[in-house]
Amino acid sequence: MAGNLSVGLVDSALSAAASAPFASYQRQLFNPSCAEPAQASDSQHGSAVCASWAPVAARVELYNAVIFNRTLRCQQQQLVAALDWLAHCQVRVVHLSLGLRQPSAALAAACERLTARGTLLIASAPAQGEAVYPASFSGVISASGDARCQPGEISQLNRDNRNGPQFGGAVYSPDHPLRGASIGAGAVTAALLALQLEAAAPLSYQAALAQLADRADYHGREQRRQPCEPLHE
Repeated sequence: MAGNLSVGLVDSALSAAASAPFASYQRQLFNPSCAEPAQASDSQHGSAVCASWAPVAARVELYNAVIFNRTLRCQQQQLVAALDWLAHCQVRVVHLSLGLRQPSAALAAACERLTARGTLLIASAPAQGEAVYPASFSGVISASGDARCQPGEISQLNRDNRNGPQFGGAVYSPDHPLRGASIGAGAVTAALLALQLEAAAPLSYQAALAQLADRADYHGREQRRQPCEPLHE
């Protein structure tokens, strides 16, 4: 696509170093505790999540909806307000490295407003366990970490988000010390941003799924080895 890509990040505030590579950076606070001096500094979570976006950052206009302080906690109404702000900003992609087990109707409606206008939502989900939201909402791309993946690699784990996350990414970045599923989800978004920037037109949800699947280095769930039991003669 010609020009830059507008992207929303719902997370903690980015550090100055993490935000510097982007074409532009706007930050809006939705959690009052984030405005307190003790909480104002970056929790590192948001910076770690988007560390893998560095290769495309020069063409990304980043809108940082700040809902996390150092405790990585927020209220659902703050999340809804953040999503509505990103809809107002008309971003093309929204990344959320978070998951709620009991979503509100207001959260579902906020996500639907974004997906209805063609915005691509990527949300993190645990590789195993109960469903979380927004990742399990219809029209949302769900992502997690995959230990098979090295930085720059992604996997297709499931064809839809009813049986767990659809895609996985490296759980670490060489540019940041934090590790985990949130970082893996950020790596999947990095792949999506690159695909969208290469595309001639905005990708639909189905087109994004298809291109991520084609781009994947691994297909199928990660198979964890079980410990061997000793043989008895």
